[in-house]
Amino acid sequence: MLVSTGCTPSQVRAWAVWHGNDPDAAVEFAQRPEVIADLASGEHESVAPVPGGAGAADCYADEFAAAGLPVATFVRIARRESGCDPWVWVVDRDDDGGALLGFNFKGSMAGYWRDLCGATKATIRGNIPMIMRCAAAEYEAHGLAAWR
Repeated sequence: MLVSTGCTPSQVRAWAVWHGNDPDAAVEFAQRPEVIADLASGEHESVAPVPGGAGAADCYADEFAAAGLPVATFVRIARRESGCDPWVWVVDRDDDGGALLGFNFKGSMAGYWRDLCGATKATIRGNIPMIMRCAAAEYEAHGLAAWR
């Protein structure tokens, strides 16, 4: 059977990894009306594949450790938010963000991330060093509040 998803192979792999780690969240996301409409339109934004495959084999555990972040916690967050794909981006009524850990750039949050760690929507996507720097700065400032 041939199934057409409207997704790149990298996006399909990222969702499959996410589904393997958190099937309820992955299915809930895939069943959202805006996601279904986006896939049906075929006009969603494609992203470049992640070097080393969808989400890197260890979901950036080494990078989280080097940034001084609690590794198991941030690997879980990355799997939930993006399937370990730093290129993932979501735009909907209350979110304009992603980049591995679900950084939100909606409204005043764009200025917040710029001031906190120099990130913009144009510079953070797929930028692992910046993602780690921003995550470490946010974690230092507010603990896990941004990811609850």
